[in-house]
Amino acid sequence: MNLSKNFTLSELTVTQTGLPNEPDERQIANLKRLCETILEPLREVIERPIQINSGYRSPSVNRKINGSITSQHMAGEAADLCVSGMSTLDIVKIIAKLKLPFHQLINEFSQGGITWVHVSVAPQGIKPKKEILNAFGVPGNMKYQRVSIG
Repeated sequence: MNLSKNFTLSELTVTQTGLPNEPDERQIANLKRLCETILEPLREVIERPIQINSGYRSPSVNRKINGSITSQHMAGEAADLCVSGMSTLDIVKIIAKLKLPFHQLINEFSQGGITWVHVSVAPQGIKPKKEILNAFGVPGNMKYQRVSIG
């Protein structure tokens, strides 16, 4: 099922946990909104494929990976991504410069040198807070620092 021109439901629900990860209609609608308002415009500007590391997470998948108990991934409102040949900081700067309607935009650095960008849309009917953060640590124990991208 296509959520937008370049993104499918299967790539936004893939998990390595072996646990069921099936979103309901509301979560699929949120994933579609995420794709249409943030991921697709980003893809069009950078003209490169975007690798989704994590999109929708069922509560059991989120627990298994030590995700936040308030993670927007469980509502289908967030994705963790990377782009081959681009730094996470460059991706964050592009999303900010494009003035896309993100709720949170996080440049994440995990121990072991793994990096990704977390981007979310605001819950339906809520104004995006446009929060930009750096995060350091390990899943389940991340430390966050607000940043401004000029």
